[in-house]
Amino acid sequence: MGMLDQKTKVEITAISGILRVTIISEPNFLGAAVEIASISVFLWLAARSFLDLSPIWQGVIAFGVASTVVGIFQKIRHSEGLIEFGKEKVKVGRAMMGFERASEYVVEKCSELTWHEPNSEEDGSVLEFKCGFRKVRCGAGLSAQQGQEVLAALQEHLPEVAQKMGMSLGGEKSHFTRLGLS
Repeated sequence: MGMLDQKTKVEITAISGILRVTIISEPNFLGAAVEIASISVFLWLAARSFLDLSPIWQGVIAFGVASTVVGIFQKIRHSEGLIEFGKEKVKVGRAMMGFERASEYVVEKCSELTWHEPNSEEDGSVLEFKCGFRKVRCGAGLSAQQGQEVLAALQEHLPEVAQKMGMSLGGEKSHFTRLGLS
Protein backbone atom coordinates (compact mmCIF):
# COMPACT_ATOMS: atom_id res chain seq x y z
CA MET A 1 0.00 0.00 0.00
CA GLY A 2 1.46 3.34 -1.03
CA MET A 3 1.27 6.76 0.53
CA LEU A 4 -1.49 7.81 -1.86
CA ASP A 5 -3.76 4.82 -1.11
CA GLN A 6 -6.58 5.12 1.37
CA LYS A 7 -5.85 3.36 4.67
CA THR A 8 -8.38 1.13 6.41
CA LYS A 9 -8.63 0.03 10.01
CA VAL A 10 -10.43 -3.21 10.88
CA GLU A 11 -12.07 -4.05 14.18
CA ILE A 12 -13.23 -7.65 14.72
CA THR A 13 -15.47 -8.09 17.76
CA ALA A 14 -17.17 -11.28 18.94
CA ILE A 15 -20.09 -10.69 21.31
CA SER A 16 -22.90 -13.04 22.32
CA GLY A 17 -23.20 -15.14 19.17
CA ILE A 18 -22.37 -12.33 16.74
CA LEU A 19 -19.11 -11.60 14.96
CA ARG A 20 -19.00 -7.91 14.05
CA VAL A 21 -16.42 -6.65 11.57
CA THR A 22 -16.12 -2.87 11.28
CA ILE A 23 -14.06 -1.49 8.40
CA ILE A 24 -13.13 2.17 8.87
CA SER A 25 -11.71 4.08 5.88
CA GLU A 26 -9.54 6.97 6.99
CA PRO A 27 -9.33 10.17 4.93
CA ASN A 28 -6.23 10.52 2.76
CA PHE A 29 -5.46 14.22 2.53
CA LEU A 30 -2.09 13.68 0.83
CA GLY A 31 -3.74 11.76 -2.02
CA ALA A 32 -6.40 14.47 -2.32
CA ALA A 33 -3.71 17.19 -2.44
CA VAL A 34 -1.91 15.35 -5.26
CA GLU A 35 -5.17 15.08 -7.20
CA ILE A 36 -5.96 18.77 -6.66
CA ALA A 37 -2.48 19.77 -7.86
CA SER A 38 -2.76 17.59 -10.97
CA ILE A 39 -6.24 18.87 -11.89
CA SER A 40 -5.04 22.46 -11.35
CA VAL A 41 -2.20 21.97 -13.84
CA PHE A 42 -4.57 20.26 -16.27
CA LEU A 43 -7.13 23.07 -16.01
CA TRP A 44 -4.45 25.73 -16.46
CA LEU A 45 -3.23 24.02 -19.65
CA ALA A 46 -6.74 23.32 -20.97
CA ALA A 47 -8.18 26.77 -20.17
CA ARG A 48 -5.91 28.51 -22.67
CA SER A 49 -7.56 26.86 -25.67
CA PHE A 50 -10.82 25.48 -24.24
CA LEU A 51 -13.11 27.71 -26.31
CA ASP A 52 -11.24 26.88 -29.52
CA LEU A 53 -11.85 23.14 -29.10
CA SER A 54 -14.73 21.26 -30.68
CA PRO A 55 -17.75 20.56 -28.45
CA ILE A 56 -16.78 16.87 -28.25
CA TRP A 57 -13.36 17.70 -26.76
CA GLN A 58 -14.94 20.26 -24.44
CA GLY A 59 -17.25 17.46 -23.19
CA VAL A 60 -14.31 15.10 -22.71
CA ILE A 61 -12.46 17.72 -20.65
CA ALA A 62 -15.58 18.48 -18.59
CA PHE A 63 -16.08 14.76 -17.92
CA GLY A 64 -12.43 14.40 -16.87
CA VAL A 65 -12.70 17.33 -14.47
CA ALA A 66 -15.95 16.00 -12.98
CA SER A 67 -14.50 12.50 -12.45
CA THR A 68 -11.41 13.98 -10.79
CA VAL A 69 -13.59 16.00 -8.41
CA VAL A 70 -15.43 12.78 -7.50
CA GLY A 71 -12.03 11.12 -6.93
CA ILE A 72 -11.02 13.92 -4.59
CA PHE A 73 -14.19 13.47 -2.53
CA GLN A 74 -13.52 9.72 -2.36
CA LYS A 75 -10.04 10.38 -0.99
CA ILE A 76 -11.23 12.68 1.81
CA ARG A 77 -14.39 10.83 2.81
CA HIS A 78 -14.72 8.92 6.03
CA SER A 79 -16.79 5.78 5.69
CA GLU A 80 -17.54 2.70 7.73
CA GLY A 81 -18.35 -0.74 6.45
CA LEU A 82 -20.05 -3.33 8.62
CA ILE A 83 -20.23 -7.08 8.24
CA GLU A 84 -22.12 -8.85 11.00
CA PHE A 85 -22.25 -12.64 11.12
CA GLY A 86 -24.97 -14.08 13.34
CA LYS A 87 -26.32 -17.58 13.79
CA GLU A 88 -29.28 -16.87 11.51
CA LYS A 89 -28.44 -13.75 9.48
CA VAL A 90 -25.52 -11.99 7.84
CA LYS A 91 -25.79 -8.20 7.76
CA VAL A 92 -23.70 -6.21 5.29
CA GLY A 93 -23.84 -2.42 5.57
CA ARG A 94 -22.05 0.80 4.79
CA ALA A 95 -22.26 4.24 6.41
CA MET A 96 -20.95 7.25 4.52
CA MET A 97 -21.38 10.93 5.32
CA GLY A 98 -24.27 10.24 7.69
CA PHE A 99 -26.20 7.90 5.38
CA GLU A 100 -26.49 4.20 6.10
CA ARG A 101 -27.31 1.33 3.79
CA ALA A 102 -27.59 -2.28 4.97
CA SER A 103 -28.77 -5.62 3.63
CA GLU A 104 -29.50 -8.81 5.53
CA TYR A 105 -29.14 -12.35 4.25
CA VAL A 106 -30.36 -15.60 5.82
CA VAL A 107 -27.42 -17.87 6.67
CA GLU A 108 -29.31 -20.99 5.50
CA LYS A 109 -29.47 -19.55 1.95
CA CYS A 110 -25.82 -18.47 1.89
CA SER A 111 -22.99 -20.54 0.48
CA GLU A 112 -19.45 -20.38 -0.88
CA LEU A 113 -18.05 -17.79 1.53
CA THR A 114 -14.51 -17.05 0.40
CA TRP A 115 -11.94 -14.29 -0.05
CA HIS A 116 -9.99 -13.18 -3.08
CA GLU A 117 -7.26 -10.69 -3.86
CA PRO A 118 -8.50 -7.08 -4.12
CA ASN A 119 -8.96 -6.06 -7.74
CA SER A 120 -8.74 -2.40 -8.74
CA GLU A 121 -11.04 -2.92 -11.75
CA GLU A 122 -13.85 -4.12 -9.51
CA ASP A 123 -15.22 -2.60 -6.34
CA GLY A 124 -12.23 -3.63 -4.21
CA SER A 125 -14.16 -6.20 -2.16
CA VAL A 126 -12.23 -9.15 -0.81
CA LEU A 127 -15.02 -11.24 0.73
CA GLU A 128 -17.84 -12.77 -1.26
CA PHE A 129 -20.57 -15.34 -0.81
CA LYS A 130 -23.61 -16.52 -2.67
CA CYS A 131 -27.15 -16.01 -1.43
CA GLY A 132 -29.28 -18.13 -3.69
CA PHE A 133 -28.17 -17.25 -7.21
CA ARG A 134 -26.92 -13.79 -6.23
CA LYS A 135 -23.23 -13.09 -5.54
CA VAL A 136 -22.73 -10.73 -2.59
CA ARG A 137 -19.42 -8.88 -2.25
CA CYS A 138 -18.31 -7.11 0.88
CA GLY A 139 -15.18 -6.01 2.66
CA ALA A 140 -14.23 -3.16 0.33
CA GLY A 141 -10.92 -1.67 1.38
CA LEU A 142 -9.64 -4.76 3.19
CA SER A 143 -6.33 -6.28 2.27
CA ALA A 144 -6.21 -9.99 1.50
CA GLN A 145 -4.58 -10.59 4.89
CA GLN A 146 -7.36 -8.72 6.70
CA GLY A 147 -9.96 -10.74 4.75
CA GLN A 148 -8.29 -13.96 5.87
CA GLU A 149 -8.28 -12.69 9.47
CA VAL A 150 -12.03 -12.11 9.26
CA LEU A 151 -12.61 -15.65 7.99
CA ALA A 152 -10.31 -17.09 10.67
CA ALA A 153 -12.23 -15.19 13.38
CA LEU A 154 -15.52 -16.49 11.95
CA GLN A 155 -14.17 -20.05 12.02
CA GLU A 156 -13.00 -19.58 15.61
CA HIS A 157 -16.06 -17.83 17.10
CA LEU A 158 -18.94 -19.14 14.95
CA PRO A 159 -17.80 -22.44 13.41
CA GLU A 160 -21.38 -23.56 12.70
CA VAL A 161 -22.04 -20.42 10.63
CA ALA A 162 -18.76 -20.88 8.77
CA GLN A 163 -19.74 -24.47 8.01
CA LYS A 164 -23.27 -23.54 6.86
CA MET A 165 -21.87 -20.86 4.55
CA GLY A 166 -19.38 -23.34 3.07
CA MET A 167 -16.40 -21.19 3.98
CA SER A 168 -13.10 -21.81 2.24
CA LEU A 169 -9.87 -20.18 3.33
CA GLY A 170 -8.35 -20.58 -0.11
CA GLY A 171 -8.58 -17.61 -2.42
CA GLU A 172 -8.98 -19.47 -5.67
CA LYS A 173 -11.09 -22.50 -6.42
CA SER A 174 -9.62 -25.36 -8.35
CA HIS A 175 -10.46 -25.31 -12.03
CA PHE A 176 -10.29 -29.09 -12.20
CA THR A 177 -12.81 -31.62 -10.96
CA ARG A 178 -11.41 -34.94 -9.82
CA LEU A 179 -13.81 -37.67 -10.95
CA GLY A 180 -12.12 -40.56 -9.12
CA LEU A 181 -12.43 -42.96 -12.06
CA SER A 182 -9.93 -45.80 -12.33
